[in-house]
Amino acid sequence: MRTLAARSLASGASLILEANFDRERSLAWLPGLLTGSDGRFVLCHASPEVVRARFAARMSAGGRHPVHLDAEILEDEWPDPAKFELDLGVASLAVDTTAGYTPNLETIVAFVQR
Repeated sequence: MRTLAARSLASGASLILEANFDRERSLAWLPGLLTGSDGRFVLCHASPEVVRARFAARMSAGGRHPVHLDAEILEDEWPDPAKFELDLGVASLAVDTTAGYTPNLETIVAFVQR
């Protein structure tokens, strides 16, 4: 993902990276990727109860590859949501997805398209 993202940006393309970018692993490379770009960072979060329920529902629905180890992950304690809050030196927006989108979808889209 890192190599493809870097090549895409170097070619002048726009891109969206979607992942659980945790501070420990991502701060070593993600800020450098954003250097010279007009990046935006959108951090989606929900209440711990909602996150856990969504995860369990995805697991129960089937269709996910066994490599995801959903059952094992669901049994473990969840990480502190703060570990996904990153200061990347670019504009950022926190979005609460507990019940819809706060701020609303139009605001999110406008933020990303600036």
